[in-house]
Amino acid sequence: MISGNHVSAEALERYVRGEEGFIVLEAHLESCSLCRAKLTEAVAAKAPHVTRLINDVWSRVDTSMPAGARQRRWIPWLATWATPAMQPWFGMTVLVAALAWVLDHVAMRDSGYPAVLLLAPIAPVLAVAASWARGADPAHELVAATPRAGLYLVLRRTVAVMALVMPTLLAFTLLEADIGAALWMAPCVALTIGTLALGSVIELTRAAYVLIGLWTASVIIPSLVTGVLSEALEPASLPDWIVAIAVCGAVLVTRADAYCRLSRQA
Repeated sequence: MISGNHVSAEALERYVRGEEGFIVLEAHLESCSLCRAKLTEAVAAKAPHVTRLINDVWSRVDTSMPAGARQRRWIPWLATWATPAMQPWFGMTVLVAALAWVLDHVAMRDSGYPAVLLLAPIAPVLAVAASWARGADPAHELVAATPRAGLYLVLRRTVAVMALVMPTLLAFTLLEADIGAALWMAPCVALTIGTLALGSVIELTRAAYVLIGLWTASVIIPSLVTGVLSEALEPASLPDWIVAIAVCGAVLVTRADAYCRLSRQA
């Protein structure tokens, strides 16, 4: 079926005629522009009605997206790892970190710990949830129907989120004195993976809201009220966060199939 690193003409014709679906072929097409071009030509010649349908669908998707989302302003590799609909969430995350840093230097100079330290662990959570939320991406159902959809694509988009968010948070925390990166990175990773794991059960956006609410109630509010940094952000809690990461990771692996069902992708 795939010879010389490319799909054979016979396999493409059979695929176009709908005689058989090839998962390996579809996965190869994602990364091979030459074979995609050959497939486009084969579809146009053998099944013109499919070409019309695809063009109609994409035109509707394009018009339903906000103008800013249609513009390709991504770092090149992010163009294939993320969705343009995630751009506002990246901006919001950066804004939250910036406001926390400003708050540190305006209203909380005597607190003994920076506000950005309290917010950093949950800053990426909503962005991660938006990366696979049906309501945030007009093309969600099309993407979810691709052969590599599901946990694989969710993890790719999560990596894209973290690749932008983590350096931003690190930059703001490095501007403060005596802040170890591990103090917020470990809970940040744990809450992110926890969002994915819980999202396989109650949907990703709801999972994000639940974990943000728990973090706010158990860490942010007590720290602000008492003036004492929560134990969850102390160095002694690092082993506990590592265990939490391992447990959430195991749950996510066992629940991987949930991300292949549209009913769990709200």
